[in-house]
Amino acid sequence: MENHPVEAEGSALQKHILVIDDDQVFLTTLSDILSKEFKVSSCNSSKVARDLISLNQYDLILSDVQMPHISGTDLLSWIKKNHPTKVILMTGFGKILETQEAYELGADGFIVKPFRKDDLFSGIRNILGQPSAPATGAEAKATNPVGNGEPEDIDKQFCKLSIEDFVAQKEIDYPIYIKLGNRNYVKISHKGGKIPEDRIEIYKSKGIKHLYIKQEDFHKLIGFTMLVSKAVAASGQVDKQKKQRFLAYTGELLVQQAFVTGIDKRSLDNAKDFLLTSVSILSEDLETFTLLDSLSGHADWLYAHSLGVSVMSLLIARQMGFQSPQTLFKLSFVGLFHDIGKKEISREILEKSRMQLNSEEIHLLETHSTRSRDILAALKTAPSDVIQIAYEHHEDQVGQGYPRRPSADKLHPLSPLVQMADIFTLHTLKSPQFPNPKSATEAINYIEMLYSEQVDRKVFSALKEIVCKKN
Repeated sequence: MENHPVEAEGSALQKHILVIDDDQVFLTTLSDILSKEFKVSSCNSSKVARDLISLNQYDLILSDVQMPHISGTDLLSWIKKNHPTKVILMTGFGKILETQEAYELGADGFIVKPFRKDDLFSGIRNILGQPSAPATGAEAKATNPVGNGEPEDIDKQFCKLSIEDFVAQKEIDYPIYIKLGNRNYVKISHKGGKIPEDRIEIYKSKGIKHLYIKQEDFHKLIGFTMLVSKAVAASGQVDKQKKQRFLAYTGELLVQQAFVTGIDKRSLDNAKDFLLTSVSILSEDLETFTLLDSLSGHADWLYAHSLGVSVMSLLIARQMGFQSPQTLFKLSFVGLFHDIGKKEISREILEKSRMQLNSEEIHLLETHSTRSRDILAALKTAPSDVIQIAYEHHEDQVGQGYPRRPSADKLHPLSPLVQMADIFTLHTLKSPQFPNPKSATEAINYIEMLYSEQVDRKVFSALKEIVCKKN
């Protein structure tokens, strides 16, 4: 039996909201909460809701998706055709992925049950175009973009991360979102919460490969907030259009990498996504961006090699069990800049094969590690261990590398990993020195034959496992 609609008291100046949910206890509670700020009407049936909407004018309709007889999505379709009104749909996390149709029908927003009061009011105010009330406590800097009312550049506010990264995280200290359709981000986990593994598995089973966090939260995640903010304040802002062109160019190079063959595609795509996010963050600082731009301008194949080293470093690190976002970000950073010293060496020398170089040219080429260290040391955003790893990426396990030839136990723990990524990428990515690159399997065999003593065995074993994975 259908309940009669219930109306909460409110002034004529208040926005009028119709709340629809078949759970009477939840409906009553939600109506009571909203009535403190809005005029509220409520009913527990979509059929009754249609009659109310035909007779009254509402500023917003807040409806559950899972309703008997007429679903929230069907009600939405009817509303948009007959009485166009702003609509927010409520749904449980398990059904969030089935709501794509609702966005296509014109839903103005979604909120996932269970939700917090602050998120509810924030979402409603956003849809109604009202100023948000001052946030307090831990949620002060966390916003909840719900629906289509966001600015055109909302995508720039979020970072895409592999869903596997959230499986590895023991604690989550930032809100997490799912992207549904164009510019629609729905919060599925609150700051200080954690997504249960069974929910992660549900998302994965439904084809979700990525989740999203806010840009500012990614800064916190990688421990990079203060470095970037100080650098940006000192060096100035990067031209947004130039940055977007550079990121697009970086993405194109990543798609074109020749070493893709023989590497697990899913793992490779996850590493590329993390790297693109890292490049975007690093590009916020003018000095750092200028260096990256100069590297790509000096020789596009040299920048492609740097991207390849970053990707392979991330793949190897994850295979070895490194999951810390701080560590992964530093490896992305090192990969991008390990050869930055080569921008000070002429392309004529860089493009010669080892056999074509004379002793003076070889000595000059081998100074690039020291040059990279000095350039990074002058960079405000470069952590000390990034500088050290870049300096050591040509050192080896038997003290025959360059420039210092220390014993293996004196190297930074991640230096052998970047060394391995550098060697592998050198032989699998097309360049003037290697016009006919090897496949991943051929490169593994070549490294085992010629570099077995120079490389760290654990790192090499991890690389072999990556190449042997089935696509």
